Amino acid sequence: MPGISHDDNGNSSTPNALTVTENSYPCSYNRGSPSPTRSLFKTIMTVTVGPTEEPFLVHRERFCAASPFFAAALNPSYHFHESASNSVSLPFARPVDFEYLVQWVYTHTLDHEELDCAHPAYFRLIRLWLLADELQVESAKNAIVDTMAKVADRSNSVPTPDDTRT
Repeated sequence: MPGISHDDNGNSSTPNALTVTENSYPCSYNRGSPSPTRSLFKTIMTVTVGPTEEPFLVHRERFCAASPFFAAALNPSYHFHESASNSVSLPFARPVDFEYLVQWVYTHTLDHEELDCAHPAYFRLIRLWLLADELQVESAKNAIVDTMAKVADRSNSVPTPDDTRT
């Protein structure tokens, strides 16, 4: 992570890790550009999920912006196979959990009847949090914890073995 730099006058500044140049790899975008949306939806990549390798077609730039895991895996400077193939394999993940994560990456919401219902599926939320942790999607992790707290407050409950439905 970049440190804080000081200019000749003693003023400090923190470099923006997302500032890019013309020659940057496709997982970057410039926050100062006039239309960041255009640069977030250019390249489609395939993410294969679970032991059945269920394919998900998602926008490469969007996932790289949301996840340091994807940004590193797809950065050609690191010479990973994923960058050349434009695909990432997540054999450890469950497709249903990745689908919720895709929803988060695109909408920043966890609105879904299975995640927010009368009998909350706490363990589904916990699995989703674990996936977000594995893929380093910090904002999703925070939202999942917030959702669990809201559901617990509303239903006056905490996770129990009965909440293990998947």
